Amino acid sequence: METKKCRECGRELPITEFKYTRWGHYTEVCKECANEKRAETRYKKKMGGMRRISYSDPEFDGKQPVEVIQMMKRAKMWLEAQGYTITLKGTYTQVREVKF
Repeated sequence: METKKCRECGRELPITEFKYTRWGHYTEVCKECANEKRAETRYKKKMGGMRRISYSDPEFDGKQPVEVIQMMKRAKMWLEAQGYTITLKGTYTQVREVKF
């Protein structure tokens, strides 16, 4: 029986445990590791992206997003009056639950 070593877990597995590609060779990662990686990536996307970190600031805690954006706009105007060039990027989407 032909075997192959998985690049991720390092186990020596039968060749049937690897996906066969349309280009005529087997992948370097076993099916189990590939499925775990896919599940992890989907979970991270579902939880709001891979970039999200936990952050708390007493000045902003308890405020609505609109209030924080207004504070950012005032700070931008103040900094521009001091001679700085400020560019704010991003989008703000407000989600509201509606019950029928």
